[in-house]
Amino acid sequence: EEGLLFSESNSRFIIEVKKEKEEKFKEILKGNIYAKIGKTINSKKFTVIGTNNKKILDADIFELKKCWQEGLNYD
Repeated sequence: EEGLLFSESNSRFIIEVKKEKEEKFKEILKGNIYAKIGKTINSKKFTVIGTNNKKILDADIFELKKCWQEGLNYD
């Protein structure tokens, strides 16, 4: 699960593709290794469903933004 979220290398990219352009995008990538790892929805929550279909993260986007801007409080 963590590998999908945090794995970094110089040959991996996260790309957002509009639903109506998905088939064209797949056609362009034909012959290359790629994986669809998620989708965006209109929500104030950031939810991550693991490869086993279990929810592994369900957080308020404004709380996440606060942590990103102010750092984590370890007290």
